[in-house]
Amino acid sequence: MFCNNCGKEITENSRYCSHCGSEIGQNQLALVNNNAMQEAERIKNEGNVYLNQQNYRKAMEFYSKAIKVCPEYPDAYNNRGICYKQLGEVNLAIEDYNKALMLNPTFLKTYINRGGLFIGKGQFAKALSDYNNAIRLDFDNGFAYSQRARAYCLLEDYDNALSDCNKALQLNAPNTDEINELLHTIAELKRDDKVLGFFSGVGEVAKNFAVGFLQGALDNDDDDDD
Repeated sequence: MFCNNCGKEITENSRYCSHCGSEIGQNQLALVNNNAMQEAERIKNEGNVYLNQQNYRKAMEFYSKAIKVCPEYPDAYNNRGICYKQLGEVNLAIEDYNKALMLNPTFLKTYINRGGLFIGKGQFAKALSDYNNAIRLDFDNGFAYSQRARAYCLLEDYDNALSDCNKALQLNAPNTDEINELLHTIAELKRDDKVLGFFSGVGEVAKNFAVGFLQGALDNDDDDDD
């Protein structure tokens, strides 16, 4: 059997993964056929080639095949969810993310992916919960802090949003431009002169524009695959 967190082979009935230290959940302790898991991973990797080419429908064919071979393989659900999202099938994407997290509650990337969809649907509290879970799994994930900042801002919790932006920058999050735009938005919404002092030429930003930016920024996010 294989660890759902790191994907490496572990001894049957192990309580902890000897590679990454993750506790093995009850669902995983139900023995998964090793050959099926390996075959599903091989098929998923073929799908990743098409995913990277942005051929989402073709990639989905491989992920669906991987799921048919091994229904307990969370990576295939996560990656198929990415394809659904890119094709505008948000509810189907969320269903696949839900399944991935049911199989592997420590799947950090899936929390971030699903949180982005919740923001797009206006379900900001659900998004916040997903980002909280992602950060609990990795306290040094700068991107997760930047996305939680966006959720906080949409919930009008500007102090926590500002704190998360600063934390994301300290952790060298890869989306620095987005974080700086978010800081602009927070400054306008909060009317915080201290924050505005870091920038020049900031014009008036209506709240409806700010909300549009915060939700629309989702379109430029890079989904995390495996």
